[in-house]
Amino acid sequence: MKDKKIISFILVMVFAITMSGCNSNKGVEEKQLINDIQQSEYLQKSNMIIEDVQIEKRKTDIQNKSDTMIAWVNAKRDTMESKMCFSLTYKLYNDGWLIETITHYQDENWEFIPLKGISQESADTRIKEYSKNISSSKCIEHEEDLENSTSYFTYELEEEYPYATKSKTVKINYEFNVTYDAGLYTETWKDTVDTVDSKEDWNIDGTWEYNYLADHYGAGKINCIINIDNFNGYKVNGSYNIDINFTNDDINIKNNGVYETKEVFIKREYNTTLGAWIDVKHNGFVIENEDGTAILTNNYLFPKQPAFCFDENEGIMFVNPYNGELCSMTKK
Repeated sequence: MKDKKIISFILVMVFAITMSGCNSNKGVEEKQLINDIQQSEYLQKSNMIIEDVQIEKRKTDIQNKSDTMIAWVNAKRDTMESKMCFSLTYKLYNDGWLIETITHYQDENWEFIPLKGISQESADTRIKEYSKNISSSKCIEHEEDLENSTSYFTYELEEEYPYATKSKTVKINYEFNVTYDAGLYTETWKDTVDTVDSKEDWNIDGTWEYNYLADHYGAGKINCIINIDNFNGYKVNGSYNIDINFTNDDINIKNNGVYETKEVFIKREYNTTLGAWIDVKHNGFVIENEDGTAILTNNYLFPKQPAFCFDENEGIMFVNPYNGELCSMTKK
């Protein structure tokens, strides 16, 4: 009886060792692989749960007790799902396979897909940030493509300025983006606002005047009066009178005429890239003497006809040919 017990014990041990060897020959099991990735520095604090794993490449070397692989995992949390890749190495010990290293792999091919889009309230807030002059706005279209991580809202809006009313159609384009830092995956929706259509109604008809008196580089004065009969849609009709007198430079110019051209007027634009106004003072307008030579004073060319600039906040502005500065005119 005692011999039978000894034989049974030996058989159980042989079976256990055999099974252990079989498991070792298979390498790391999928359940352990998922758990190790889930508990790694890359996912432990992410609130993402791994749903499945696919092994792309693998090398199991039982003789050297190593198991290396490239594995893709699909993970998910409330707001997004992801597909990520990791490189892992394992070492076989008496207690089984233990992970040695895990690093992220093929980051450029990782995918993050949002499960929730941008709310109407968020888009409304973004439109208010677009311009402080908005008097009314209405969302007329919204389309969402979560699979391609995009969303857009189209608005009709009106902007009120002292000298203009602008009716615009603008489109907010959103693109989903995820950044990784120290185990955390931060989701953001990057946006751009594009103007689809714009119409402007200007309120600058009337008489504008500009006076300038120089007290340096010799006595000088400028008196400029411009009459605007009709200004709408860049079609300008009216007349101007400019009287320039600089005694020290022996310049005495009177110029007047009737205009029907937008070349006299240049719109003052704000360049969002440079963060600065694009003024017209260096555009190089020329006024000619009787002999055809250009007059150059203080490194600025006098305009052949007066250069004006229109601005929704300032109204009509005048390029001072004495110093090249852009100056506001007074509406009479």
